[in-house]
Amino acid sequence: MPLHSLRMQTNYSIPAFILQVFFTFVVLFFAFHYFDPINALDVETETVNILFFGIYVPVVFSIITILICIVIGLPLRLIPSVRNWWLSKPLLPLAILAVGILLLFLSANPNFQITGIVEQNGQMLVRHYSNVYISLTGWFLTSFILLHLYPAVTVEYFAGRVSGKSDWTKRP
Repeated sequence: MPLHSLRMQTNYSIPAFILQVFFTFVVLFFAFHYFDPINALDVETETVNILFFGIYVPVVFSIITILICIVIGLPLRLIPSVRNWWLSKPLLPLAILAVGILLLFLSANPNFQITGIVEQNGQMLVRHYSNVYISLTGWFLTSFILLHLYPAVTVEYFAGRVSGKSDWTKRP
């Protein structure tokens, strides 16, 4: 199969897609440390735990998330009618991205956290955990949009809106 037939249908190249996957991975890796969507980082601080839960778990969880979002988003890339619908609504991905980021921040808000009692070193401690349902929803929405956002289309939309030369009703 020739390389030019492997290009995405929206003038979107394989290197650009790889860059988008890498950018999404970096964002998810750092977001994991800040938001901890599965409460994996709340362990005793030992060297082995820090290495395992601080590096290995975020990397594996980010890679699995990216693979799931790529598989779910395949219709956006492979089915022309679905792709054209997605591209004709450039504000929809930005709105979903905003909702995903908002849900991540809400999961870290003390009003939405879950309180649990755990035993650590023979003592009962009260721990506050992020709300898993809110944080995982925000996690997957954010990662899905980061993988399936077409920045060129969004910039073209806003540039056309500013200059008054864009007619999105006639977009294929």
